[in-house]
Amino acid sequence: MLANHFNERTDKRIMVVVDQCIHETGTLKFGAFVGDRSRIGANAVTTPGTWLPRGTIVPRLGLVDQVAERSRLARLAGRMEV
Repeated sequence: MLANHFNERTDKRIMVVVDQCIHETGTLKFGAFVGDRSRIGANAVTTPGTWLPRGTIVPRLGLVDQVAERSRLARLAGRMEV
């Protein structure tokens, strides 16, 4: 499942983390970037704005959630948690 909207958050902005940099998409709905030869297992979930580099394997029932990564980067940059 590729989620494209944050239903449970008050801040619904979608950002993408690439090479430890946060990029704002400027949209409230956005799916995922899925690299060539990546494989996503049955019933796996990606959160909005997920970046899967080439050849990534997401196991069945897996969850790819970059919110924790965005929060960590925001703290390192001295910004409010995103």
